[in-house]
Amino acid sequence: MLERLREARAAAGLSQRAVAARIGKPQSYIHKWECGQRQLNLVDLRDLCNALEISFVHFVSELDQEFKKCGW
Repeated sequence: MLERLREARAAAGLSQRAVAARIGKPQSYIHKWECGQRQLNLVDLRDLCNALEISFVHFVSELDQEFKKCGW
């Protein structure tokens, strides 16, 4: 999931600082998410998807499909 979020941020052409500004958090907050040092809750994930201008529902649906492939 973290890799997908990093890829989405890169595809959007946004820096960690730009994403952080969009959600009202410091850049270190985004860095910790991307490095796995901070867990995302659903509200954070929705805010991050909105900041990246990607569909939260689509993102979660794709994750669910990946989890099913892994047997989770």
